[in-house]
Amino acid sequence: MRRKREYYDIFISYRRSNGWDTAKHLRDILVEKGYSVFFDVDSLRNGDFNMALLEQIENCKDFIIILSENSLDRCQNEGDWVRTELAYALKAGKNVIPIKSSKFHFPDNLPEDIEAVRKKNAVITSYDYFESMVQKLISFLISKPKKKPWVKLGIGILAVAVIALLGVVFLSRNTGKDGVILPPISDSAVTAIATSSPVAESTAEISVPTVTPAVTPTPLPTVKPEDIDASGQKAVNYLSKRVEESCPITVYDPEGSAAEELGTIYNNAAAALALLADNEKNKNHSDSDLKKIIDILAEQVNDGSILTPEMDTGSLAAASVALMKYDSAKTSFACVRAAQKILDWIIENRKSESGFYTNNSLGNRATAENLWLIAAFNMVSEKTGNAGYAEAAQSAEVFVQSMRSSDGTFYLAGDAKNDNGNSGLISTEVQALAAMVMKDRTGLAKAAAMCGKNGGFMPDSLSDGDISTESTLLMVVAFQSMGMKQEAAQAIAAAYQYQRENGSLPEAGIAPYTDGQEKNHLNQAKTSATAWYAIAAEEYNPFMK
Repeated sequence: MRRKREYYDIFISYRRSNGWDTAKHLRDILVEKGYSVFFDVDSLRNGDFNMALLEQIENCKDFIIILSENSLDRCQNEGDWVRTELAYALKAGKNVIPIKSSKFHFPDNLPEDIEAVRKKNAVITSYDYFESMVQKLISFLISKPKKKPWVKLGIGILAVAVIALLGVVFLSRNTGKDGVILPPISDSAVTAIATSSPVAESTAEISVPTVTPAVTPTPLPTVKPEDIDASGQKAVNYLSKRVEESCPITVYDPEGSAAEELGTIYNNAAAALALLADNEKNKNHSDSDLKKIIDILAEQVNDGSILTPEMDTGSLAAASVALMKYDSAKTSFACVRAAQKILDWIIENRKSESGFYTNNSLGNRATAENLWLIAAFNMVSEKTGNAGYAEAAQSAEVFVQSMRSSDGTFYLAGDAKNDNGNSGLISTEVQALAAMVMKDRTGLAKAAAMCGKNGGFMPDSLSDGDISTESTLLMVVAFQSMGMKQEAAQAIAAAYQYQRENGSLPEAGIAPYTDGQEKNHLNQAKTSATAWYAIAAEEYNPFMK
């Protein structure tokens, strides 16, 4: 049976590139005060995304528009969704309330259908006096708060259940290398995951893998920060040596894995990001190796050798991100042109009604790949000022948001029959990338529940066997991105125990494993796993400035 759509009294419209934080903060405060608020990241589920937005505006009483810096500059484009939302609200006679940043200025020429927003009484953003700003906003609202005690009770019960279960998960810890013993994540830290995610807002039943409780709950010491710094440098040195020996780097060391070449571009992009992370901290270190791997990526783009029907979109997007991050650090117009060439090719060959296909032959879209694309398109858009890339980023994000699970607690892996989460698969990579790219905690509680041996994380909820070091390290960077320092420290300590003497990390912790998509993963040194260890050790988010 199709669920009846829920309507809200207040609709918040914002530019995702720089208005998300303000919009999310306001939404949280208003909901806490009992208001019914539509915030598209949290409120939409499945169905026609665009029509659902307009339907929500049609049924709301108040329309809040976040006017962040340059947020209306792209409204000359008739397809721009901020313009579409605002124009629809004005035409429908909604109570439009602008929230203006101190850096916002109206463009000289606004389209006629949104010109009336200039005359609306605005609330000026002030983080020093945020509560006073909120009170002024409330005085402009037509909507009234609607307290629902039974909802709060349901939320409380669910939050307690999730916290308790995740507490059991994270209490399961074993001894690592050199006698290092990994501690459990604190109750307050687990609470932060659960209560800051839609997990705590949903009354739907949640299925989380069961985990055997720890033998003893006694608090135990963790790995020292200086040990992580030293091991991160070992990982960088290993990658530099690989680049010097042969570039592009192979996926595994030693070589010999079947079909490993399919992941070469992604692994080289990850290695470049790791060397960038190190280079930004140690200005004169690994510079020549970094340039070598970046030059190879740009060359492969320019000669067209990687722009092929078989190449997966995620690997190309990762290469674009690496090229743009290099330009940001070193200023290289050649890198920007190469990144543009990749993204132009993707738009021409992989674009769907919303989001981008995995390759030229399969009609499926992967959530992780579209998350990488959101970052890549936004980086190039900001650098070039080309609105077409911003629109492409928005298309990718529309697809990602359409991949929210029916209970809103995690993102599905994609829309392919064998990769959409409907059979129980929850991808750790997808939930971690959503936190890194969009600052979205939605799936972190689910991903955190997939704790495996010795404190590491499984690649997905259907994995059979050992943990994935790369999935564990993606979770480290996700935790770091959300300011969850304790969780990040404990997760990287879990990966630390698997680092080999030469600085590399194996793909599987101890033994090979099979993931939920029936792919075998090896207990063999992997380039991207080692790269993500270096990235995590440097506390470097490749998707943020």
